[in-house]
Amino acid sequence: MEVYMCKNDGIYSMTDQEPCHICDCKDWKPVDAQLLSPGDWKMMYEFAETPEEEFQIANAWAETGNPEAIRMRAMMLKNGAGCEADAKRAIEDIAHLAEKKDREAIFLLGCCYLAGDNVPADPMKGLSMLWQARDMKYPEAAWALAVMYDSGSYVAQDKKKAMKLFKHAAEMGSEMGMSEYGLRLFHAAKDEKQAELGLSWLWRSARAECGEAQAALGSILGQDSPLQDIDQSLYWLGRAVDNEVNGAAAQYATIWHKTTSKLGLDVEDKEEGEEIVQMLNEAMERGETSAACVLGNFSRGGIIIPQDFEQAFKYYRRGQGQDVSCTAGAAHCYLYGLGVEKNPGMAYLMLSDFIDIDGDLSKTSLPRTALIDLGDMYRDGIGVTQDSGIAASLYGLAAQRGTSAAATGRLCREYLSGNPNVSGITKEQALDMLDCAAIEDDFDSAFFLANYYLNAGDMEKAAEYMEDALYTEDERLDKPAMKLAEEKFPDILKGFLGNVQEDSEDDTGFPENKAPAPEFTPA
Repeated sequence: MEVYMCKNDGIYSMTDQEPCHICDCKDWKPVDAQLLSPGDWKMMYEFAETPEEEFQIANAWAETGNPEAIRMRAMMLKNGAGCEADAKRAIEDIAHLAEKKDREAIFLLGCCYLAGDNVPADPMKGLSMLWQARDMKYPEAAWALAVMYDSGSYVAQDKKKAMKLFKHAAEMGSEMGMSEYGLRLFHAAKDEKQAELGLSWLWRSARAECGEAQAALGSILGQDSPLQDIDQSLYWLGRAVDNEVNGAAAQYATIWHKTTSKLGLDVEDKEEGEEIVQMLNEAMERGETSAACVLGNFSRGGIIIPQDFEQAFKYYRRGQGQDVSCTAGAAHCYLYGLGVEKNPGMAYLMLSDFIDIDGDLSKTSLPRTALIDLGDMYRDGIGVTQDSGIAASLYGLAAQRGTSAAATGRLCREYLSGNPNVSGITKEQALDMLDCAAIEDDFDSAFFLANYYLNAGDMEKAAEYMEDALYTEDERLDKPAMKLAEEKFPDILKGFLGNVQEDSEDDTGFPENKAPAPEFTPA
């Protein structure tokens, strides 16, 4: 094993045939590899220009007996990084270290026995080795055991034991242990003190560059709560994006848009918006379907980028079958013929895979928007047999999953339309909540109220909601509001068309958000 040192600057190399990385000379002298420090080997490894050179250095360093180098060589042999994959030799390296009571090697070998990874599967032996590594204070062993007890993998599920092990992992310095323990403490907190304790563990993990903790912290700080801090939320989500955490880019874009649309936008905001679209595209190319979904939503709504239903459908299709939100977006396009030929039957077929209409609806993973779409299909008999009871149940479930103006508006509409499956409110309450939903830019509510007051003979009220309906009709390609306005409110239609023309000449691409509707849970 030959190692050389540059006579001019003390840089080490595995060859004397290449120039020095620092002084560009070839003035080398041979040295004893046993005399190099771990820092010398790591520096030489960092200067390597190819995976093959990296393996050559790791292999030479491992021959000195350094445990860190042997583990490094084992991982490279296992994965075929810079060398021909050799799982047998990799296991021999790890087993050699395990015999010498190297706690990380014991953990790694235990994982191999659990999964039957290049060794005969032996879960009992694997678990025993993980407990041994945990007793030797190896943090990741405690975290791995916690995950097993939390999920019931290889062991009987025991949430309490899992929580204790997450705590042990956190206290021993495991980044993922700190993240998981902090997140569980925060969500189980019964008071502010417990919540702060949970957040403190998340902060520690996030500062240690745990991307999952950064994403979790950013999400918590971006929610509507006393803890909300949008600047900190975007800061931590931005770091999670840099660490390529799945879903972080989508969360960042969603929180950023929600905030900026409330505050209004200037030129700098538009430039930042373009950067966010680029960030989403990069995440999508990495395979993050959540980023494809947000890009689909932006294209569909004309947010940051021009409204383009065909492009929106293409984005949703990128994640269809892998991401339920993408599937819901594509189904919405089929339902209304947005960027694709209208096909309500296909929309229902796609959504029905995620819900048991005759069973427990609450178990579905469908997002609120998809539940509302399904409710509309059952309400109007589009693509399915009309059923007002199922429609009310779907709207009710959507309303229970957080504040949803569209869902509460539809429940109120059903009540006023005489649906016996909706009760527990008065006519006045229903009208007030429909008004809130219309203010929240829900087309269905605004158009219903325009017709409701038109039929009641209150032309002033009808005209007010007619205008709201026109401004929220952008996804209705058949333009029912425009047709009604043309027949009953030609002056309002003329003013609306004039304003649209003016807006198109100076359009920021960001819709204005209005006051949120109150929460409503049907009786």
